[in-house]
Amino acid sequence: MTIQMEKDIVFVDTSIFIAENYFAPNNRISSLLALAEKGIISLVSTEITNNEVLRRFKDEVSSAWSTMKNNHKTLVCFDNTRSLFYKETKKQLLKQCEDNFRRYIEKSSLFSIGYEYCSDVKSIFEKYFKAEKPFNEGKKKHEFPDAFVLLMLEQYCKRNSLKKIILLSEDKDMKEYESDYLEPFDYKEYITTKLAEATTLEALRKAIENEKDEICSDIKEKLEEKLYDGWNYSSLFNTEDLPEVEIEQCDVDMDSNFSIISKSGDSFLIELNLTSYCEVKCTYFNLDYAVYDREDRMWYGGQWDTETLKGDESFQMLVSYNSKTDDLTIESFEIADAVPNFRHSWDY
Repeated sequence: MTIQMEKDIVFVDTSIFIAENYFAPNNRISSLLALAEKGIISLVSTEITNNEVLRRFKDEVSSAWSTMKNNHKTLVCFDNTRSLFYKETKKQLLKQCEDNFRRYIEKSSLFSIGYEYCSDVKSIFEKYFKAEKPFNEGKKKHEFPDAFVLLMLEQYCKRNSLKKIILLSEDKDMKEYESDYLEPFDYKEYITTKLAEATTLEALRKAIENEKDEICSDIKEKLEEKLYDGWNYSSLFNTEDLPEVEIEQCDVDMDSNFSIISKSGDSFLIELNLTSYCEVKCTYFNLDYAVYDREDRMWYGGQWDTETLKGDESFQMLVSYNSKTDDLTIESFEIADAVPNFRHSWDY
């Protein structure tokens, strides 16, 4: 089920990967990945950041392997650990680093901002010589990658008319960087909040799914009553009288997509998307080939015909959902919106 809502666009700095031990099971990186997979957030990065994360990941794995090889030689005595000391094992581990990072990019649908967004070199050097963030005193040269990353994120917002990007970083200078487009958050608090929201959204999904059959059934019942009104089809036939109607098929379905319009306290206003498909058999007095006698004030040459009309319609329903009571309530709906736009069978 897909939720259509204004999603946070989130940038995850290299420092977060380091703090969370990269792709260790059940860490906060995996939580961000899960949020992105569910469509609750959108992840963005830069080519600089991607390269830096992968390099740091491989460097730390390589260092860990070397430490084990040099300081824990007794492990070579055992059959189940001896293979860890093979150089081929190190190559395999580094290959797994690449595979893990690639899977993270693919599964999260991460968008990577290219180097074409870091063309304003002048502004970087101005910050450098003024020792402005992210150039901290004493380690200026080491902050150049961060400076270009921040520039790329800002330029990406400007060129794509984005209001802001959520900035998750453990780097002090990055967190204190002042920007109209980048909003820093404590990454642990941010993920905690989003996971809580996701829990509410999951409950909302289930509430809608539980009520789906009843909602569709109620609409179908009311729609069938509306379909017997011959005025729905009178414009399609050359006749003086309203046609007699027999319903052959009437289906109502709810799309898995829904939109959260607003939130007030525990209450969400939701727009549901539905469709109707109907087939009706109309019996009418066909005047296509008839002649009207003005003296008798009657039609001559008409005949009774039967035709099956088909129609479909997309329509919306507004409902409110209370996350505290887990109640779903219909707020606004007009059955007329569900009546299909009927057409002749040869036009359908």
